[in-house]
Amino acid sequence: MYHVRLLKVPYIAPPPAKQQFTKKGPGANDGSSTKKFMIAATTTLTTELGEYYFYGTATVRASIFLKWEESVRRRKKHKLKKDESDKDVPVASGTWEWRPGMRALKMSLSLQTRAIRENSHEGRGPKFILRVEVVDDEHLVDENVLYEDEHGGPWKPRFLTIESMPFAIICADITQPLNAKVAFDREDALYVVRHAEIAGDDYTFCEEIGDSMAKHLWDSGLLLGDFLSASQDNKAVFVSQLLRDSRPLLRILELGCGCGTAGLILSRQFTASTVLLTDLESAADVCRLNIAVNPRQTSAHGTIEFSQFDWVLEHNTPTQLSRVTDTVWDVVVVCDCTYNTDSFDALTDVLLKTVDKKHGTRVVLVHKERHGSENRVFEMLKQKNALEVRWRQELGPSGMQARVDVLE
Repeated sequence: MYHVRLLKVPYIAPPPAKQQFTKKGPGANDGSSTKKFMIAATTTLTTELGEYYFYGTATVRASIFLKWEESVRRRKKHKLKKDESDKDVPVASGTWEWRPGMRALKMSLSLQTRAIRENSHEGRGPKFILRVEVVDDEHLVDENVLYEDEHGGPWKPRFLTIESMPFAIICADITQPLNAKVAFDREDALYVVRHAEIAGDDYTFCEEIGDSMAKHLWDSGLLLGDFLSASQDNKAVFVSQLLRDSRPLLRILELGCGCGTAGLILSRQFTASTVLLTDLESAADVCRLNIAVNPRQTSAHGTIEFSQFDWVLEHNTPTQLSRVTDTVWDVVVVCDCTYNTDSFDALTDVLLKTVDKKHGTRVVLVHKERHGSENRVFEMLKQKNALEVRWRQELGPSGMQARVDVLE
């Protein structure tokens, strides 16, 4: 699948020379012309590792929305019905064409000062979000991809919509857009958001802009979510593969969690579980943010936490090492970590410390096969860890080579 990515988050751009002013529109309450804020951003359409750009023609739509929290005041002020303000309110929108060979697309939207003035409250400006999506993606074809779907037809690429974090527009004089700036809360400018419904639950996944692989969402965890969402039978079969006997699953460890997608999904499926997400320090902030914005909904007994952990065992502090290796785990999850064959020795060494054969620890390997050498991990898991596949399920179109393997 392709990810719509923001390479540069919303910022104030100079307006076109001949479009700095518009005539006063209906509802304006002063005698001056209304100036425009030009909200700009740069986006791209790429695979999760950034190794391929979408090679086709697509229509990209960018929209600015007034956050729904702000619409409570809007409803009261404009006497709207409740169901008219329980969702984000669009205030600007535009479309652009992505063409084969492009690597980035610059966009800018005109936001009237009236949208800010009318929704300001007690000196505080309203919060907006920028949403970027590909329109009518079910009709698009990537000319460089020859995947087939499960029915033998051409695979249709899927594009994941993206949103900015909420932002405000700060300026001393609302009639002077060029002196304004886009302001995010804390370090929120570093992050963007994707929303997903997985097995009946709503998730919010945050990732960073930029090029760090550890801080982006990868396909396999999301494809696992698609599989669980497809039917209750899918969910029941997957859950049954992870449970030992009739006892509830209690202890889950994820190695190399990145943004924490797989661990977060499992924490919702097994609400009484203790889930520990681990990765290098570089992934700590984005993973903890995802834990915070995806609270557990039912059980007061389950927990989910992040802990820094390096697969090269001697690189860890005694506390970091003991937290991972001194627990008897029911399930160890490895999601989208097989792309780098150089890490197989370190990974299998960690599994020697975390998989208890007598206890019946099960390993969940969620991955995309990007090259044939990745299959060597199964040979190593069998020879070094005495682990063999007990259940295998393809995820997504067969051409994507994405699947989940449960080993024991």
